[in-house]
Parts: sequence; C-alpha cells; structure tokens
Amino acid sequence: MIDYGPNRMSTHRRFQILLLAGSMLGVTACDTDPTDASGAAEVQVEAERIIDADGATVLDIDQLPAQIAADEKNRFGASDRFTDASLSPDGNWLAVTSSGAAHGGGWLVSLDDETIYPAAFQYGGSVSTGPWDDSGRFAVFLRHTPASGHMLVLADTEAPGEDAASTGITPLDTEASTSVEIGEWQDAALRVLVDGDCRLVKPIDGSIERC
Repeated sequence: MIDYGPNRMSTHRRFQILLLAGSMLGVTACDTDPTDASGAAEVQVEAERIIDADGATVLDIDQLPAQIAADEKNRFGASDRFTDASLSPDGNWLAVTSSGAAHGGGWLVSLDDETIYPAAFQYGGSVSTGPWDDSGRFAVFLRHTPASGHMLVLADTEAPGEDAASTGITPLDTEASTSVEIGEWQDAALRVLVDGDCRLVKPIDGSIERC
C-alpha cells in the first residue's frame, strides 16, 4: 500500500466535494461535466496519469508500486503505464489497470485513506476494468490471458488485501472459454455471458445462477 501525500489528497477531496455538491443541487448530466451511466464523474486515462474532468491529476503512474504483489510470495513488474480506470459511483474508490513489459495489473485506489491495493494480476497478459456495482462496493476486472482466455475478477472494497490474490476473487473458471462478456449489475448480481451462456454472479453470498 502507498500513501499519496497531503497535496495529492487535496485534489482528491476537492473532486469528491464537487461530486457531492452537484448531487445536492440536483444537477443532471447535461449541466455538469461528462458522466458515466452510473452518474459518477468520469476520469480520463493517460499513459502516465489519470485526470478528472477539470484536468487535475488524480493519480500519477509513479505512485503505483514498481511491482504488483500477485500473491503472498510473488511480485512482478506491471506498472509502466496506465491502461484503464473507473471511478466508483460514490466517488470514494478508483479501479485502475496498468501494464508492464509483459504483465498486467489491476488496483483499487482508496480516495479516503490514501492507499493503493493490488486487486488483479495477469502473468503474460493484460487486465481491464468493468462496471462498478451501484453501491460502489465491488469493482470488476477482467484478466486476459496469453492464450486468449478471460477471467472475471471481483474486488471487494470492504475487504482489500495486501496482494491481488487476497483482494480479488475469481467466481467463475472461464479460462478455457472462447468469449466472456461483462454485462450490467442487476439487484446486486453481475450479468456475465460465457460463450453465450448467461450467468448471474452474486458476490455478496457467492452464488451463481443462470439468467
């Protein structure tokens, strides 16, 4: 985990205050900066930084650890550049993905306590983000393997760990599947299409149902 430092967090807190003020005034997407489908302000991704709608830096690539902790014993370089980012609906968390020379990583960034948690890792591949659940508790990542496989990862902001294996859970074994499509959240369940077969993944109780 890494501390941001007081100057960086002042930008983060200003960003959250702007979000709160907009919601209290009843401002719609037409009146404010661009928003995503959840209503949360978007962030823009550059190779070396992530910025908010005002152009202020939210996160620099140098703030990520040089190596991501894949599990308790193994660490790999996956922090050369940002590849994706998604702000939680409540504005308290940022899901971030990065890449190195050969590997991909996913991170949970707390905008409250100034820490960064490893959340997903793919050896020899890449990681992308998916939609947050409406409550802002669960971040979605998708691992893309060297053999063209895809693995869903859900990261719980209420129980982040010290490494990707303990922060992110893999509810479905889809590594051998031809296609994995991430849908939307419905009633605390994430819709996932695995080779065209629809599943509802419910991280709260760990259950999986067919759509």
